[in-house]
Amino acid sequence: MILVDTSVLIDYFRNKDTVVDSLLETEELATCGIVLAELLHGVRSDNEKTEVSEAIADFNWIAIGDSLWRKVGENLNLIKKGGLTIPFQDAVIATICITNDLFLLTNDKHFEDIGKILPGLKLHK
Repeated sequence: MILVDTSVLIDYFRNKDTVVDSLLETEELATCGIVLAELLHGVRSDNEKTEVSEAIADFNWIAIGDSLWRKVGENLNLIKKGGLTIPFQDAVIATICITNDLFLLTNDKHFEDIGKILPGLKLHK
């Protein structure tokens, strides 16, 4: 299963060339609450809000359980000790992927650096 990051979904909603449509036909795609929150943060109209909600309904939902937050904190600590500063939400996304054995589809290059510190992170190429 592949968790689709916000950066890819933004391009998808802007009708830029993405792989989401082809992956929807061949793979199980997933998302999570933090990605949904990021997407809704950026909507500019009720129509965009509806479009996001309808598109997300086609994805598997990965819940963020209480036990995950300790691992997020531990991973953030490892990332900081590794000399990398990243957005909090990206640490959550990386931890969700590692914990649930998911591949991550992203356009954000810093996830490659995160993967060097957290070797369980698998990026979809």
